[in-house]
Amino acid sequence: MILEFHSSLLKDIFSILDTEDFNIIIRVGEAPDTKKFRAHSNILRACSQYFKEVIPADVIKKDILFTIYESNITPSIFEIILNYFYMGKLDLDDRSGADNFRLLLACDHLLLKELFHFVQYHLIKQHSPWIRQNFALVLNNIFNLPNFIILQDFCINFFCKNPLPLLTSNDFQSLDKYILSYLLYKRDDFHVHIEEVIIWNSLIEWGIKQTPELDNKDQEEWTDIDYENLKDTLSNFVPFIKFLNIISEDFYDKVRPYETIIPNNIYEEIMAYHLVEQPKLCIYNSKIINSRFVNVIVNLIDKNELKYPSIFVRNENNPIYRFKLIYRGSRDGIDNISFGTRCKNDVISLVLIKIRESDKIFVGYNSVGFNLDRNIISIFAYNHRYTDHFILSFKNNEDTQNMKISYGAYSFPEDKFVDQNTLYDSECDSLYIIDQKLYIKHIEGKAASCYRRTERTYRTIANVYTIEEIEAYAVFKPLEG
Repeated sequence: MILEFHSSLLKDIFSILDTEDFNIIIRVGEAPDTKKFRAHSNILRACSQYFKEVIPADVIKKDILFTIYESNITPSIFEIILNYFYMGKLDLDDRSGADNFRLLLACDHLLLKELFHFVQYHLIKQHSPWIRQNFALVLNNIFNLPNFIILQDFCINFFCKNPLPLLTSNDFQSLDKYILSYLLYKRDDFHVHIEEVIIWNSLIEWGIKQTPELDNKDQEEWTDIDYENLKDTLSNFVPFIKFLNIISEDFYDKVRPYETIIPNNIYEEIMAYHLVEQPKLCIYNSKIINSRFVNVIVNLIDKNELKYPSIFVRNENNPIYRFKLIYRGSRDGIDNISFGTRCKNDVISLVLIKIRESDKIFVGYNSVGFNLDRNIISIFAYNHRYTDHFILSFKNNEDTQNMKISYGAYSFPEDKFVDQNTLYDSECDSLYIIDQKLYIKHIEGKAASCYRRTERTYRTIANVYTIEEIEAYAVFKPLEG
């Protein structure tokens, strides 16, 4: 017969905390938050490898009072650990994310392996919002420490999938330089999920914060020496910025003012791209859209994953398209005859339309050109099985968050509709142009793709607008034209 008396035995052990036969004093914390704890060398050495190394094995034989100083552990956290040693119990549910993180750091310091893994799991499962809100604090304390690899990967993977909140927060400016270097150099997914110009802006702000001479100094007052100081601060980071992913407008406004901090060879490469290569991608002198939306259009043509912000990004590995202006309403006349004369069938075509009633813009693309039958110009985004086509709409030239896209039923594979971040929201399924009038037809209830059958009753909704400006382009795919 085996009898177990764990509960009563632990109570007996815990009771000796209040006795006078202690031989260890641990002073923890930093002023003004400090406290003195009493403990027993045998208990501490048995529970912690750290204390086994710090406390002499013969401290009892020598009959001395041994003092340990632990300034990096707060009194409230050490009390939790001490109760764990003497009672074998730990309750984390009512503690904040900050307290549990401090407890995790203390467990690592005291080499409490079993308790460390338990606290780390609890922190990730129960306090992930706190971790995300305190990303810099967490990573600055644990980065590249082997025991924290699970928590580190959790932080970095989440950040790389959604970097905008941290990059635009004050918290980012306190991020350790080694972490920033790792994100810029080692993590390609960091660059994929946000526009590169935002990374650049955040890097500049981070660099200013790390340069004491520039903090709280207006840029208009900067001298050549100030720019040199910023250059020194950012010299190890600037080469990792993917400047070729920054559109010309943003480069001119956001990057060019800091030309002196960019190495000459890199700056020359950027200028060559924007003056020579970038024009091959951009729609020349469009009066309707800027080059950011050109990136959206070619990503749609390439059937790239439709997520924000990657849909706005093109890089050196992407094919380059050439757009040839073949019709502009303000130049050639806004009427079907002018359009039909210049825009032929069987030519990959793109049309841009700005309406008079609002700042809304419509974009239509079709791999076989547009239907010019019976004096009606038809632009479809559904039913045409053997063509690639889409219709895109947005409110104005700066509207990067609220685009609405309709695809042809067979234009995009099902796996492009992968999660709630996919930029799919249909406003119109076909456009019809009759001289200066634009007719928008939307079939309410239409499935997002041919694979998504529904039982809903469809209803056709039509709107009519007046065309203020219209442009048509012939699209030349890579290595063509």
